[in-house]
Amino acid sequence: ILIAVVLFAALSYAVTQSSRGSGDISKEAAQIYASQITQYPTLLRQEIMRMNVKGSAFTDIRFAYNNIPAPANQSDWQNQMGYWNNDPENEIFNPAGGGVHFQFPDSKWCMEGTCGYPPFEGLWRFFVSDNTTSGKKMLNVGTPNADTIAVLGPISLELCNAINENLGLGSPPNQDNNGTETYEAYPGEEVFCMELNPGVYWYLHTLIAY
Repeated sequence: ILIAVVLFAALSYAVTQSSRGSGDISKEAAQIYASQITQYPTLLRQEIMRMNVKGSAFTDIRFAYNNIPAPANQSDWQNQMGYWNNDPENEIFNPAGGGVHFQFPDSKWCMEGTCGYPPFEGLWRFFVSDNTTSGKKMLNVGTPNADTIAVLGPISLELCNAINENLGLGSPPNQDNNGTETYEAYPGEEVFCMELNPGVYWYLHTLIAY
C-alpha cells in the first residue's frame, strides 16, 4: 500500500509539472513571436532614417513590394504602398532603395485563436502620411499631423498581451473606442497593441512621427 501511495504521489507531481511546463512553453512562445513582430518595424524605422540621410524625403518613402499587389481600395487603408519599381530609390523593400526583406506573417501569431477574422490573414500594412492632418494619427505623439504607421493584425490576445507586457504597458490591452482617424488607446505611446473591436487585436508601430 505504501508503494502504491508513493507511486501515485510521484505520478501526480509529474502531471502537475507537465501542465506547468506546457503553460510556460506557451507563454515563452508568445514572447518569441512578440519579439519577431516588434523588431521588424524597428528595423524599418532605422532604414527609413538611413534613406532620409541619403536624400529620400520622409513623405516620399514608399512600401511597395513586388509580390504583393496594391490593395483594391488603397484609400480605405490610407495605404500608399505604391507600385513596385515606380520610384526604386524611395522604396524601402527595393534593393535600389532600402533593400529591406519583406516579413510575411507567421500563422503561429494566432496562437491557436481565431484572431477575430478566421482564417488568419495578418499582413503588414502601412498608413503613409504626407505630413498633413489627413490620415491616421497616434494621439499625443508629435504634431497634430498624421503619422506613418506600420500595422499588423489581427493577432491573438496572448500575443497582444505579450507585446504590451514587453513594452511595459501591461495587459489586457486597452480598447480603441474612438472610431476616428486618431488612435487613442495609449495616448503618447508610439508603439502598442490594442483591441480595435471586441475580441480583435491589432499591433501598431509608428515609423515616422510628424
